[in-house]
Amino acid sequence: MALTVDPGEQRLTIAADTTLDGRGLLTIAPSFFGVDIPASNVVVRNTTFRGPGVGRNLKTEAEGGVLPPWAPNRHSNCATPTLTSEIFGCAVQIQIRGGAKNVWIDHNTFTRCGDICISAYAANDNSGRPDMITVSNNIFRGSFFAANFGASARGPTPPPPGHATLYGNLFDHVFRRQPGAGDSDLHVFNNYWRGFGGATYPDAPVAGCNKGFGPEVTAQAEMLLEANVAEAGLCTEAVQNQPFNPRVGMARGYGKVRAVGNLGLKSATITGSDTLDFTPPYPYRLLPVNQVKEAVLLHAGAPQRR
Repeated sequence: MALTVDPGEQRLTIAADTTLDGRGLLTIAPSFFGVDIPASNVVVRNTTFRGPGVGRNLKTEAEGGVLPPWAPNRHSNCATPTLTSEIFGCAVQIQIRGGAKNVWIDHNTFTRCGDICISAYAANDNSGRPDMITVSNNIFRGSFFAANFGASARGPTPPPPGHATLYGNLFDHVFRRQPGAGDSDLHVFNNYWRGFGGATYPDAPVAGCNKGFGPEVTAQAEMLLEANVAEAGLCTEAVQNQPFNPRVGMARGYGKVRAVGNLGLKSATITGSDTLDFTPPYPYRLLPVNQVKEAVLLHAGAPQRR
């Protein structure tokens, strides 16, 4: 029997050495946070995640702490956002944090995520940083952000880079960060983008590309893009390479991008070198680029069962 869960004021915290398998029957529709992964050796698969939440007023550390999570944020527009400021306090479907390692997010469907579908983030609290994350065969559809891998800008020096691999995913009308990387090393191969940059965000028309983009690299991050397919729509650039100059914290400059054997990734102006300092530490085999679209459409996402 199908089941829909809203954690409400809580989060579904996954313990170490645990697999959450929704078997195509579980939908997590959080008002705020969905799945929380602070521990290692975790698998989340075959689950549908659906936002967008209703907007919580979360004050930043610089503003004097955190308000109760259920306090409303009058600036939020979780259902039909067009500005980054409007998703602050909206739903986060999966949060990977602390020293979590060996996390596999596989064959899930994310729709209208609110703030972001997957956040892997190292906070400035000495709790460590997420590492060795695999995101495979998922669908990201109609969302503002898809996935971000980064670290807090408040620390005096960034932690060692985290590592993530993304393959076999469908990014369908996502506005930005598909994926985004800051102070992380990402290997992105055999993925398929369509409606690049979110030319029409669900229920809210976006004028043209409206500065939407796909993969984003900043703050000393590095990204290797191999044998991916993109149908960019109205956007003229597929990859966003920009400096990281926060209002609070340290400027960390541009990230690095190397793109090899992709189809439909339009040229972007990349500042800096495309020579990366990392190479994937594992054996892998690339699917020929002319087979990627068909394979992703056939295999990505949670199974549909009732």
